[in-house]
Amino acid sequence: MMRKFIFIVLIIINAGSVAAQDPIPTVDLSLMKYGLKDSLTNDVILPAKYDYITSFYEGYAIARNDRNYGLIDKKGQEILSLNYQEFKRVSSTCFRVKQAEKYGLLNSDASIALPLVFNDLHIINESALVHNGQYWGVIDLSGNIQLPFVYDSILTERTNHGQAYLDVNFIKVIENRIMGAVNIQNEPVFPFELKAQEINQWNDSIIWVKNEKGEEGILSIGLDTILSFGYFESIMPISNGLFGVENQGKYGFMDLNFDTVITVQFDQVLSFQNGRATVQRNGYWGMIDQEGDTLISFLSKDPIIFQNGLAVLRTERGNGYTLINEKGDILNRLRFDEVIMSPELVLTKLDGFWGALNKDGIMVIPFEYDEMMVKRSYIVVVKDHLQGLFSAKGERILKAEYEFIYPTFDDPYIMVRKLSKYGYVNHDGKTVIPIRYENARNFRFGRATVLLNDESYEINRSGDNFGIKNTE
Repeated sequence: MMRKFIFIVLIIINAGSVAAQDPIPTVDLSLMKYGLKDSLTNDVILPAKYDYITSFYEGYAIARNDRNYGLIDKKGQEILSLNYQEFKRVSSTCFRVKQAEKYGLLNSDASIALPLVFNDLHIINESALVHNGQYWGVIDLSGNIQLPFVYDSILTERTNHGQAYLDVNFIKVIENRIMGAVNIQNEPVFPFELKAQEINQWNDSIIWVKNEKGEEGILSIGLDTILSFGYFESIMPISNGLFGVENQGKYGFMDLNFDTVITVQFDQVLSFQNGRATVQRNGYWGMIDQEGDTLISFLSKDPIIFQNGLAVLRTERGNGYTLINEKGDILNRLRFDEVIMSPELVLTKLDGFWGALNKDGIMVIPFEYDEMMVKRSYIVVVKDHLQGLFSAKGERILKAEYEFIYPTFDDPYIMVRKLSKYGYVNHDGKTVIPIRYENARNFRFGRATVLLNDESYEINRSGDNFGIKNTE
């Protein structure tokens, strides 16, 4: 009796797991249309009829036809008809949509979060920065007004990774071409009466300001003058506890106590990073430390910018590039025509051909290619119009004998095209599925769609046919 009970429970659990299987978007390459299949049984849930279907999230997927978007559920039913010009998930809880030139927000269940009445709309900090046709304001995702619709512009900040955000304690706003700042309660923290052209809060205690005359100065958060307007011609952002200043066309650095640390003497300066700055003197760039001592001599015609411990040095215009390490040592005496930094290697062009060096300046990819590019953590090379593939560290995976190579970020198979046919290789360069298909797609969900003899179907990693087409 107990065994029978366990057997019944297992059936129920198994049935539940089958029912819980998510549908997956699949493409019919003979029609170039997308439909849905059951990820476990491979049964067709929705015949291929859309131009594109995204993956499912929270039970819904975005479908597109003729540049119009809508929403479908896991049964393939349209929850929202395809009559939106834009449809984008902007958070875990909502979509940004556009219809008839107006923007709004939909919840994940397709209900209206914010009506489609706005001329523009952006999600920032779990709030909506919106334009009502005349002014900008900020509302929360329930529609409650946080900043009223009275501003010509509301400016966002950017993280080091380029992500937009609102500093809720210092939101820069513009009225009648004058900049001020308010907090999220719309209380003024930098009044319009000061008539600033531009302001930036550099840290918790000071604000950089350009006044109505175009003069730059430093104020405290309490708006007391710390550095008078016009004392310097320009003042540049703080880094490493220093900021750059300009006087009579020359540049130097001051500390937060506004004491001169490095005298005004340079033609141009870049901000300090990791205790060093790139500066220009007499038309040539070098590098100094925070005491102003020279770390790298003034030899380069271009600014010296380090990436992954290396920088490109161009000593004479049109005379090629050399590579230096952070000590200023030249790694390779060759003078390259072009240089591209990658995370692991340095791609370089010499006498018209591309190759690659490692971080010690040693050649790891020979100079024999017409083109070279970083593509999804791989290095794709081109020789006589055919492509080859190297790993990020310079290990050769494929010889340059393919018309096209389609690497992915994390899949064990790489799709290739050769003699107008498609197939798949592994990361050792071995062909794992024959190159014989008229069209194909990369593997996704452990399967790939291929076209053979004008028939579109899916294969597994052994190249076996799943056996069910995408069409009705």
